[in-house]
Amino acid sequence: MQKFFSLMVVLVLVSSCQEGEKKEAVQSDKTQPNVINPDTFRPLTSVPNAQSFLIDTTRSKIAWHCENHKGLVDLKGGQLFVRKDEPVGVYAAAITKSARDTSITYKLMQGTFNNVLQTADFFDGAHYPFLKFKTAKIEKSNGQYLVSGALSIRHIVQPIQFKMVSFRKKEGQISLETEEIPINRTLFGMELNSRSFPEKAKDFIFSDTFFVKVVLFAH
Repeated sequence: MQKFFSLMVVLVLVSSCQEGEKKEAVQSDKTQPNVINPDTFRPLTSVPNAQSFLIDTTRSKIAWHCENHKGLVDLKGGQLFVRKDEPVGVYAAAITKSARDTSITYKLMQGTFNNVLQTADFFDGAHYPFLKFKTAKIEKSNGQYLVSGALSIRHIVQPIQFKMVSFRKKEGQISLETEEIPINRTLFGMELNSRSFPEKAKDFIFSDTFFVKVVLFAH
């Protein structure tokens, strides 16, 4: 019976994620070298002449999707840095084991799917408890912010760039929202059943790309 549900989870992955291949042109070249750096990815704890705000993990949200498949990841914590009412830095850490599906209604299949996400072939939360991000630079253009920084998944650090589509500061409260950020899983060592690595395909081909949208509140 367990094998049956595992097979069903694989089928759900295929049907919901294969269309994402059409959007993968926005991803970095897979030949870009990985930087394995488990010890030196330090939190961003201060920015010169900037005020620090703590991320409110009870209100903030990290949502991900792969076409019709979607889910959430819980934040552990982090800080936002503001200078003259403009964002100048962000550090955030999320809990790997909290990565979960929210679109499968059948609980047993949903649980099996969530277990797959935590295997060594994917996020492997048992060995890599946190997903981390910190900014290198934030630039404002045409009312939006272009964010450049580093993303750490499975202790592999890769550069990342995206737009912050909204930022508000009012009465000591901060809120911000990002665009949907495409992330290529193969750049973080998750190469099993990838179209880019056919030699590692066992049964089915999964999309290389998933999309993440972040909404943060801080005080």
